[in-house]
Amino acid sequence: MANLKSYSLLLISALGIFVLYTLTANSYPTTAASTPTSTSASIMSQYIVTLKENADDSAITKVKESIQKLGGEIVSEYSLIKGFVIKLPEIHTDSVKKLDSVATFEEDQEVKIQ
Repeated sequence: MANLKSYSLLLISALGIFVLYTLTANSYPTTAASTPTSTSASIMSQYIVTLKENADDSAITKVKESIQKLGGEIVSEYSLIKGFVIKLPEIHTDSVKKLDSVATFEEDQEVKIQ
């Protein structure tokens, strides 16, 4: 029974990653656009932020406002899960990770399936 639960969790996780990849497949910046042109304090990187399931509209708004106050921007929002893709100066990643409603925070990158 434990193996069935583990297999089910793995399958759900893989499906979630596939959905995230499908939703963001065309949102990756070109190499020229992602090349930093100023000091390291303003290097913008792209991240995927997912929120806890119990995050209500007020909590989601607070996370978005916090990201904007830190100099970030919302690139796109997901409709199937509570989450979005953001661009944020690298020096502020820890601030977003520590927000109460944030479940996961990871660099947005291409997923390759062999």
